[in-house]
Amino acid sequence: MVGVQVDGARHRADLVVACSGRHTRFLDLLAERGFPAPEMSAVRIDLACGTRVVPRQPDDLTRAVAIEVDDPAQSHRMGRMVPAEGNRWIITLGSFHDDAPPIEPAAYEDFARCLPSPLIADVLARTEALTPVLTYRMPTSRRRHVERLDRTPAGFLVLGDAICSLNPLHAQGMSSAALQAQALGRAIARHGLTSPQLARAFYRQAAKVVDAPWRLAAAADFADPCADGPESVGTGLLNRYLDMVLRACRTSIPVARQTLRVQNLLARLASLMTPAMVVRVLLAARRSPAAATNPADREAGSPVG
Repeated sequence: MVGVQVDGARHRADLVVACSGRHTRFLDLLAERGFPAPEMSAVRIDLACGTRVVPRQPDDLTRAVAIEVDDPAQSHRMGRMVPAEGNRWIITLGSFHDDAPPIEPAAYEDFARCLPSPLIADVLARTEALTPVLTYRMPTSRRRHVERLDRTPAGFLVLGDAICSLNPLHAQGMSSAALQAQALGRAIARHGLTSPQLARAFYRQAAKVVDAPWRLAAAADFADPCADGPESVGTGLLNRYLDMVLRACRTSIPVARQTLRVQNLLARLASLMTPAMVVRVLLAARRSPAAATNPADREAGSPVG
């Protein structure tokens, strides 16, 4: 690879990094030129979302950082409301498996009214939307195992969603891409732009970056019995432990703080599994109000919230 062609003009480069998303065609083009395609893991989730922006009134939940309303044990429907600059709310409603939120305003509000809490529906009812409902669908989460490739073209790498596209509800995609970019910077500093070892060194580091969010997202997705795909070894055990972690978050500030760090990719997943943390989780989960519900009597909920 010696460069790229954009709008009919050719641009030479020592290194081309493709960040063109989960639907990138670069890997197909490489396969056409005789390079092997990476193995791929996929989880079918059939996610459909509808987002719109509404004004935020001065007395609207003034202390709220974000609002999330769902009950995975009862319904696939969910809602999120995040404050944005300019006194606005960004509202996203979503669901899985052929239950997409409607785009017609009244029906959109009715969808929100079906959620366990009326908070989001009440905001929609008392405001005039600033935007139409914008829709987004994601049938599958995908991870391309580029770290397993024996042969890659010199001067070419992929990064971001081209390597691993996560369920966007877990809000880890951009953080994962940023950490991959940092890993690329370190690999270039160590090996140089034109080194034949650069691709392998970077892809190994990128695999370490995406492994934790992929495992967390896959565990959450497989908590839904309708999710489809090959489960990694240990997914069921991880899911049960993370369910206890979430229950523990309701009564233990240290567990809640560390869980947020892991969810936001500021700490490793293994930090929730140290002996001291496991003891905290077990004790706090027993005290949690959520422990009053027998897990055998409900469907598994999302372990990453």
